[in-house]
Amino acid sequence: MGRRRDALLAVLVSIPLVGAGVLLDAPADPLAATLGAAGALVLEGLLSFDAPRVRRAWDRPAVQIGAVLAAFVAAAVGVARVGPVAVTVVVAGLATYLLVLGGVSLRDALRDA
Repeated sequence: MGRRRDALLAVLVSIPLVGAGVLLDAPADPLAATLGAAGALVLEGLLSFDAPRVRRAWDRPAVQIGAVLAAFVAAAVGVARVGPVAVTVVVAGLATYLLVLGGVSLRDALRDA
């Protein structure tokens, strides 16, 4: 259930953020998208250094709720500070995270086949 739950949470955060991006006319800026993608990859890389500990923490509902809230707060603060392009950064990061989850799931499925 872990990856599916993680993907569901990422999608549930992405949907309202994409809506906000449309309402705010967030730019489809390649640099912003690259920053979001790079941020997601760096974060995943850092968290992978102690994956068992991170997984134990992430399995706690309070941590999951906190992460969802943190994503919305980060987007809101980003919009207040730098404008709608912040939504582009966050959505690109979430999309990258979903691609990472998909890639890892595909790797595991092929390995188990």
